Amino acid sequence: MTTLSPEARTFLDRMGWGMAKPSPVAGDASARSYTRLHLSDNYSAVFMQTPKSEIQSQAAFCDVSAYLRGLGVSAPTVLGEDAVSGFLLVEDFGDQTYSAILDQGLTREVELYRTAHDVLAVLARTGAMGGLPILAASELARLTAVTFEELPEGHALKCEQVTFQNDLQGLATWILRGVPVTVLRDFHAGNLIWLANRTGLQRTGVIDFQDALCGPKGYDLVSLIDDARRDLSIELRTTLIRDHAHILNISEDDMILRTSLLSLQRNFRILGLFRRLARTGKPVYLRHMPRVAAHVLRAVDHPRLAPLAATARAICAHYLQSTADHAPRGAMILAAGFGTRMGALTKATPKPLLPVAGRALIDHALDVAQGEHAAPCVINTHFHADQMRHHLRNHEVILSEEQPEILDSGGGIRHALRYFSDSAIFTLNSDNVWTGQNPFATLSAAWRPTEMDALMLLIPRDQATGRQGDGDLGLDATGRVLFDDPKKPYVFTGAQILKTAPIAAMDIPKFGLRMLWETFAREGRLFGVIHLGGWADVGHPEGITAAEDLLAMEKAAVT
Repeated sequence: MTTLSPEARTFLDRMGWGMAKPSPVAGDASARSYTRLHLSDNYSAVFMQTPKSEIQSQAAFCDVSAYLRGLGVSAPTVLGEDAVSGFLLVEDFGDQTYSAILDQGLTREVELYRTAHDVLAVLARTGAMGGLPILAASELARLTAVTFEELPEGHALKCEQVTFQNDLQGLATWILRGVPVTVLRDFHAGNLIWLANRTGLQRTGVIDFQDALCGPKGYDLVSLIDDARRDLSIELRTTLIRDHAHILNISEDDMILRTSLLSLQRNFRILGLFRRLARTGKPVYLRHMPRVAAHVLRAVDHPRLAPLAATARAICAHYLQSTADHAPRGAMILAAGFGTRMGALTKATPKPLLPVAGRALIDHALDVAQGEHAAPCVINTHFHADQMRHHLRNHEVILSEEQPEILDSGGGIRHALRYFSDSAIFTLNSDNVWTGQNPFATLSAAWRPTEMDALMLLIPRDQATGRQGDGDLGLDATGRVLFDDPKKPYVFTGAQILKTAPIAAMDIPKFGLRMLWETFAREGRLFGVIHLGGWADVGHPEGITAAEDLLAMEKAAVT
């Protein structure tokens, strides 16, 4: 039950809302609190309480709200205010946030984001609201300090702060030059409300703008398309960047550079902010760290941002690894394929989302990665990538979307290398299930990096549930893989440890892993280890039943 203070009750009585029934509203990262007040089933308002330490933001909310409504943008009307006590009563836009709608499915994603972009187009064409604080290049650089401050005491990367900030300021001064605009600052799916009873751009309700600034064009676009809490399709992201370039009358290349720099700055800062929030009692923010780091790593790939690249990548590596319980190694789950052997089952559904024992195949693969605290965990997607994004929206993973074409196993890993800092990673096929010892634990125990370029997890052919056809390979007495063994007594289970350097050295974008394995085998650096448990191949329809039988046997044995 929501309890209001006597002072709050007095204010609401004065505003004619004293008899309203209160109910809680989800808060944000600030110290403000929110309460929904119901005078009737069809009439409500939101009561905001701002602590004295942030009281100046209340006046800013009122001013910016009036400014936005003057431009035809839907911002809450202020119904009542007590500036001394920090009380504010505003119009209730409801709870149909973009995030809530998209959590139900992605069919309206394009409509929602295009309408939000219409709001940004108005702001870009209008210029900046008067009286706002200025977000200059020096301030953009200063704001990244929190990410260095949240590093452990004595960490070597702390020494890079001055150089990083100086380089960032210099790049921002040149790249972000031009007439500034009103920057709402947190313009993302969680702060946008869909107002279905309105028309045009007014269908997008904006609710979080009390920290608005006068700043560079494109900042709010980056807030929208590189959201810390939600993945956007590459196609839609590219379209919105191109449309914004047209609005600003600049080239698409210049817009890509601008958004890359702004995304780097914004998400680099968020890494530190989320770490601080987690450290001070809000650990839920840690689940977003992989996505935030992925935004930084994609941005820093732009060649013009090379002076920032080494430090940014090292910072991301630290923050990604420190979210695990103990020192992990990254994992890549391969899930981009078409699943053609599944026939009609994968006509409208990607194979990783097919149910096996009541859970999607990809969830069984995630059990393996999460069971050994692998971080980061990267999943590549291509076929029905929107369905994969929707299914994985609440998981601590990075999605590496391959468009316009699929890159095959090796090319997919190469495409995702930006997300890994270790010299070796786990890779895992998503169309298998395992029982017994965690595959990653078995591989870790047998890994000898001075001798190996890759270590494959194998199972004897006669124990390979659901396998159709012969085995894949043999082993010699030292555990080295033999592709020319005529008996081929072992099957590759889809799990391995793989060094990243040979992948990075490939100069073609699309290739399979087999060519690398054969090279490693000729050099005596490809090894195999036997899985201590059961395994099922779910690459064909019959494999589903076989896998479910295997899992049922394990469950029965445990009980």
